[in-house]
Amino acid sequence: AETLGKKFEANGIENSPCNRKCFREMLFKTKGIEKIIGGVIMSEETIVQNDESGVSLAQVLREKGIVVGVKLDKGLAEMNENEHATVGEEDLEARLGDAVGYGAEFAKWRSVFRVSE
Repeated sequence: AETLGKKFEANGIENSPCNRKCFREMLFKTKGIEKIIGGVIMSEETIVQNDESGVSLAQVLREKGIVVGVKLDKGLAEMNENEHATVGEEDLEARLGDAVGYGAEFAKWRSVFRVSE
């Protein structure tokens, strides 16, 4: 919601859950999208959403042969001025199980490593 929210704000669109869902539904239902996109990483917000007819957005993609994944990290937390840790490990197993139940076939987990001498 954060990334899409910035794009909405820049274009004068209210960053509401309804607007985000409608935008994603429009993208996922674009005719021929499966010819140029092989996979989509959904947020945890998106993977649980259904379209206007009650079909899950993940199913909309799967029916087009597009692989569905989910972003499971919850961002970064600052440990000190030079180090960050990825948040979300505490309940990762449960959230991963939920994501699979909603149709996710893979997951994205972001980590940052600082390499110094």
